[in-house]
Amino acid sequence: MNNFVVAKYIRLSIEDSQTSSLSIENQRNLLDAHIKDLSLHDAEIIEFVDNGYSGTNFERPAMQRLIELARCGKVDCIMVKDLSRFGRNMIEAGYYMEKVFPLYRVRFISVSDSYDSSHYENDTGGLEIVFKHLIHEYTSKDMSRKIKAARHAKSLRGEYICANCVYGYKKHNNSLVVDDYAAEIVRLIFKLASEGYILKDIASQLYEQKVLTPSEYKSQLRAKPLKEPICIWRPEVIRNILSDEQYIGTYIAGKTKTAEIGSRKIYHVDKSEWIRIPNHHTAIVSDRLFNYVQEGVKSKPKSPITDTPKNRRGYSSPLKGLVKCECCGRTMAQNRKSGKLFSCLHTLSAPDIACHKLSHPAQELEQGVFSELQKKVADILQQSHLVRQEFFSPNKHSEENDFEVTKRELYEKLILGQVSKAEYLADRELLESHSYSVAHSPKSDLSAKLQVIAVNLIKEETLSREYVETFINVINIHPDNTVSIVWNNEALSTIA
Repeated sequence: MNNFVVAKYIRLSIEDSQTSSLSIENQRNLLDAHIKDLSLHDAEIIEFVDNGYSGTNFERPAMQRLIELARCGKVDCIMVKDLSRFGRNMIEAGYYMEKVFPLYRVRFISVSDSYDSSHYENDTGGLEIVFKHLIHEYTSKDMSRKIKAARHAKSLRGEYICANCVYGYKKHNNSLVVDDYAAEIVRLIFKLASEGYILKDIASQLYEQKVLTPSEYKSQLRAKPLKEPICIWRPEVIRNILSDEQYIGTYIAGKTKTAEIGSRKIYHVDKSEWIRIPNHHTAIVSDRLFNYVQEGVKSKPKSPITDTPKNRRGYSSPLKGLVKCECCGRTMAQNRKSGKLFSCLHTLSAPDIACHKLSHPAQELEQGVFSELQKKVADILQQSHLVRQEFFSPNKHSEENDFEVTKRELYEKLILGQVSKAEYLADRELLESHSYSVAHSPKSDLSAKLQVIAVNLIKEETLSREYVETFINVINIHPDNTVSIVWNNEALSTIA
């Protein structure tokens, strides 16, 4: 039982949070009690929680991790409170219950529905389970439509329905009231902009005065602040403040919409379709100052860029997005004009921080990472049984040939009378069973795929994105410009 892995899956959407019986703690207690009833308490128990996610689709982080583990053969049983916690989409839920989980020999249990896949063979549980899926899906979509309609009606009435209000205000009884501290910072930003300061210079001024950023200020309002404030303002945050009409008292809503019911993907709505109510709440800056700043921003000339194919296309490094500043922990940006440098832009306004103006040549970094990656993979491949067999020792038999040789040797022992017929049949059945499990193991499929990638890597002359994403998690640039690589040890161990 120690090798048996039970995964508890718990989901709570925003709407479900109003129902105490569906709380995370109640779901957890119910699953723990059922595990005890089934005498599975000696098994390895792991838990996956999606808090605030709709069940109408399976694009949920914990669910995706759970499914990936199931496909890798690392989960033996999945347990949920009821089918609606697993998913409210009948087609997708049925696909996993009927096709995916049986394929990878994963037992599926829905406690409240009294469903246990071990009691059914290649079946979802009959019409009763199908109708439950239909009811859950319809209920979820109907609830989403009603909530969406109610929120739109509140927006038209000028009620502030967002969970977080714009910096400079506080939410009180579904309306906006001025936050005195934050409002003074907003006025300071508009004053500096009206005096001709560009975004970078405004950020420097705010850093010198140790003004908390909006996220830091929000954190300080909590009983236990999340971290020590650094007071580094990003230019885009300042730009958003300078262009936000809510600071002149205009109510704005409907800037985004969901792609479809149950989806977490949103798209931006054209400004002409926004809900606007002028003079809705107390203004922080005057209309005159706001309009003056907008004209000043529009009139600032942009830096000329030579219109060459190289600059139009740019150069996207295969390391893009994975290069981090070890000092501040931020992703280092690739130079937009030439792509020659990875630079830490976060601390441009903070000259006293170690990574101020830190940069590293992109080509030099790629060559160094590629060399280290090839060396790392080659060392592992030389110790790999499969690679020694296929690539370094061509006279060895492949795994399939080994199976045939062993089976022939076993038959020869039977003919020579070295084993009885019963022993021969038992050994052959065991051999065939092992061969089948290896051939159909998800882990072996993944291992074979990664080994092919690894073997191709050591033959390559240039670095590609596929190799980076497969074997590297993060590339850290230190303030002294040294480089350290955080390897994907799970992938590297798989090819060993």
